[in-house]
Amino acid sequence: MELRLPNGCIQITVELIHHIYRIPHGGTPVSSLVVNESAKECYRIWQSQFVKVIRPSDIVRKIEESDDADMVFVQNFITLFLNSMVECALSGSLLTHLLECIDESVDIELMDWCGYVFESLKGCKRLWNRDDRGSYFNGPIVFLILLYLEATSFEKLNTPSNVQAMNFWCVKKMKIRELLEIERNAFGRCEIK
Repeated sequence: MELRLPNGCIQITVELIHHIYRIPHGGTPVSSLVVNESAKECYRIWQSQFVKVIRPSDIVRKIEESDDADMVFVQNFITLFLNSMVECALSGSLLTHLLECIDESVDIELMDWCGYVFESLKGCKRLWNRDDRGSYFNGPIVFLILLYLEATSFEKLNTPSNVQAMNFWCVKKMKIRELLEIERNAFGRCEIK
């Protein structure tokens, strides 16, 4: 898989996803998780903390209010991660399908989250039709943005070589870089390092 840009291509691998996101790589495939009764009960408990339609901001609030890393905290974190860093539902609702597969017996740190992001990227790309204005890409856009910013060179604002992209790029810096690229008629067309 590759990200094609006017000045070349960037090969996307699970190792590159690990480099950008710094999430677990290798281990048990996330796709091997199966729905089970214990996880369904954990999911019901997780759902009970919300009284209306669940929004990402509700989950952020619950995470901030939490005093310990119990199963509800883990489920909140996974839901927020999946919906902001991996993919989103085209309907605007939150994706929670994995929560019915995760209970206390699942060691989250031993799951292959990089492989999951990679497979999600491939699947979302396959479903997206760039020529159809009604077709929306719902894959890991944050990863693609960070990848572009790290893999390209721009004279005014680059990712320092000794800093991870996730630690360097904030919304303010991204906006500055975007405006500078537009100002120089180079938006999306920077040289690949």
